[in-house]
Amino acid sequence: MRFRFRLEKLLDARRIQQELAQKDFAEALHELRIHENKIQEMQELEKNSYQQLGQALQQGGQQTSVMQNIAFFQRGLKLSMANIQKQIEGLQSVVEEKREVLREKMIEYKMIEKLKEKKFQQFLHEAKRSEQKDIDEISVLRHAHKDVE
Repeated sequence: MRFRFRLEKLLDARRIQQELAQKDFAEALHELRIHENKIQEMQELEKNSYQQLGQALQQGGQQTSVMQNIAFFQRGLKLSMANIQKQIEGLQSVVEEKREVLREKMIEYKMIEKLKEKKFQQFLHEAKRSEQKDIDEISVLRHAHKDVE
C-alpha cells in the first residue's frame, strides 16, 4: 500500500502559482533597483556639474557659455530625476502589491502542503496499526496452532 494524496494536482498548481508570484516579484524588484541606480547616477552627474560650474566661476567671465551649458544641463537633469522619482514611487507600490500576492500564494501553498503532511501522518499511523493487527493475528494463529498440537 502506498500513500496517495488526493489533492496532489492542487498542490502542484499552488506551487506553480507561488513560483510565478516569486518571479513577478523578482522582476518588479529588479525594475525598481534599475531606476534607483539611475537616480544615483544622475545625482553623481549633478554633483559633478556643480563642481564644473564652480571651476568655471573661478576662471571668470570667459566661461559664460560653459556656465550656461552647465545650467541647462542641471535643469534637464533635475527634470529627469523628478520623472524617474515618480516612476520609482509607482514601482514601489507595484513591488508591494507583488510582495502581498507572493505572501498570499505562499500561504495557500503551505496550507495544502500541511494538509498533505497531516494525511501522510494519518497514512503512516493506519499502516502501522494494520501491520500491528497482522502481527497480532499471526501471533494468535501460532499460539492456537501450538495448542492444537
